[in-house]
Amino acid sequence: LQERLEVALSSTREIVRPTVYGQIVIFLVFLPCLTFQGVEGKMFSPMVITLMLALASAFVLSLTFVPAMTALLIRGHISEKEVPAVAKTKDAYAPWLHRAVAQPWPCIGAAVGVFALAMVAFAFVGREFMPTLDEQNLNLSSVRIPSTSIDKSVELDLPIERAIMALPEVVTVYSTAGTASLAADPMPPIAADNYVFLKP
Repeated sequence: LQERLEVALSSTREIVRPTVYGQIVIFLVFLPCLTFQGVEGKMFSPMVITLMLALASAFVLSLTFVPAMTALLIRGHISEKEVPAVAKTKDAYAPWLHRAVAQPWPCIGAAVGVFALAMVAFAFVGREFMPTLDEQNLNLSSVRIPSTSIDKSVELDLPIERAIMALPEVVTVYSTAGTASLAADPMPPIAADNYVFLKP
């Protein structure tokens, strides 16, 4: 047990620095998402905060709980060997790695070329992360009691239209009773939509 604990402790110390650097890189990538305002801020900030909390928790557990439980639970004869998928990947990757280290300039040139293409593409990308949801119109909905006829429903819409038209911001208003704006949206005669068009 003492030997297993010492191996777990030394292995944990060995991975602390690269793990910390990796975590910092991931946090810095997601940090700009916390500066979003408006609709995109409300949509993406909770996801980013949750992801950061999960990464931080996993980081702490990987340096404390996981090594301790590994040292306590792994027993018997232990030998180090590669997982078959990892071994095949290393065999395919190693020649390319040696070639890139021996002749680095083609790789550097390719990276610079990809970066230049990304900068050209960035120049043509719009500056708006999400479209502004500003349709300039309003849709008011009203529902009457179930016994209301279609004629009475139309009659009840007229004073609503007059009251809305009295507002200085309104250009025009019209109402539809029993007819939804979408054909697939069923709407009974007791319900009405009041479409309000505003000035710019």
